[in-house]
Amino acid sequence: MDILIRAGVDDVARTAAFTVLVFAQLYNAVNARSETTTAFHRLFVNPWLWTAIGVSLALQVAVVHLPLLNEAFSTAPLDLGQWLTCAAVASVVLWAVELRKLVERAVDRRAGRVARP
Repeated sequence: MDILIRAGVDDVARTAAFTVLVFAQLYNAVNARSETTTAFHRLFVNPWLWTAIGVSLALQVAVVHLPLLNEAFSTAPLDLGQWLTCAAVASVVLWAVELRKLVERAVDRRAGRVARP
């Protein structure tokens, strides 16, 4: 374990975990637009949501890559592969909720219930 700490791997791991949490919340913001409709329906209809997501991503990049913010937040720069891995791991939030919505819609159809908005 000392080898990892000396090599700065703990800073990268902490930064990656923080980034996964940020991405998961951004995916959740997209999911929260509807309890039953897929997140991909009319995806770009709300420009305020996409502005907020863009600002959040820009701030996350700043916290991860600007030296002053690295020091303040105890973060370390991530490479492209690490960013993509964080985005993929965090997307589990999106896919889990999409699966729940799909199952609920199927159950509602089978029971003859009208779809909820």
